[in-house]
Amino acid sequence: MDRFVDEDYYGLCVCHWEIMAADFDMKVGRMSFSPGFFVKDVRSGSSVLTYLSKQVDAGAHHLAMPPFNDSGNPRREDYGVSGNTFSTTLTAEECQQ
Repeated sequence: MDRFVDEDYYGLCVCHWEIMAADFDMKVGRMSFSPGFFVKDVRSGSSVLTYLSKQVDAGAHHLAMPPFNDSGNPRREDYGVSGNTFSTTLTAEECQQ
C-alpha cells in the first residue's frame, strides 16, 4: 500500500494521515459486495468473517433495477434463513518491500 506522507500540502499546516478502514468490492452483474474491516483489525492482523446475502440478486440483473450494494454483516442470523448467505474472510498482512 502506498502511504500518504505527512507534509504541508496546501501551505496551511502539516496534514497527518492515518488509515481508518479498508474495504473490497466484488461485483456480480449490477450487484456490488463490499466487505471491509477497521484499523484495529488491520493493525492486529485479525481475520474478519463477513456474511453477505444471496437474495439481493433477484431482479438485480435487470437494467430497470437500481444497482445494489451489500457491505455485509458479522451476524449470519441478521439475514434470516442461513442458506440465503455466503461468507468471506478478510485478513490484513504487512507487505514486505
